[in-house]
Amino acid sequence: MTQEELNNRIKEVFNEYYWDLGIFRWANRNKNTIKASFVAALILALYWSYIYSPWFIAVWAFAFIGIITIVGIDHFIIGLRFKKILNKLKEEGIVIGLRTMLHKCDDILPK
Repeated sequence: MTQEELNNRIKEVFNEYYWDLGIFRWANRNKNTIKASFVAALILALYWSYIYSPWFIAVWAFAFIGIITIVGIDHFIIGLRFKKILNKLKEEGIVIGLRTMLHKCDDILPK
């Protein structure tokens, strides 16, 4: 098998098995915006909890923990998919590491 055929097979397996929710990539692209919005929402929630009802801070906390959980689940799914791709390649006799696979699939990786 030539290097070009090997690279094409790696990309085929990657396309076949890679899947994610897209939330982790979105959160990673918008880190600063998310941080600023959570801080602003926290300030408003603290103010409204003091004036009106303590439920505002509870809603903020639920949203904060919920988003962290969803991003974590997506990150876990991505890790499982990478492991599945590497195991499938290993079954076919192509033994490479994660870094090499990501380098070879750089042009088809979701951005």
